Amino acid sequence: VTHNAHRSVVDINIQSHKNPYKMVCAVLRFARKHSHPLRRSSLLYWSDESASRIDFAKEKYGGPFSSEEVEDVKTFFRMLLIIVAMGTFYLVAVSSVHSLPALAIHLQPSDILNCSNNASDS
Repeated sequence: VTHNAHRSVVDINIQSHKNPYKMVCAVLRFARKHSHPLRRSSLLYWSDESASRIDFAKEKYGGPFSSEEVEDVKTFFRMLLIIVAMGTFYLVAVSSVHSLPALAIHLQPSDILNCSNNASDS
């Protein structure tokens, strides 16, 4: 939504949004089925970088998806990787915090006193 202050006009741009899950699945399905570009442009031979398999779904490599859609899918997987890593770290941290009281049950009060006395003697 944009607003022009000079003319008091409000423009509403309605974009047709596709279901993001279907788009991710469609891009991955295309990348799985096509191991090389369908219609590679002759201008792409000038580029030094080699495209990944998921990049072949872009229109410039002959795929049916725009560059923005493919980049959105790649960003989704980068974010998913970060979320999984943070979730794993959280589970490890929470399990170690909750296991500390279980370890303290096995210690006797005399063990704790002996440790503090030995530390002060040194």
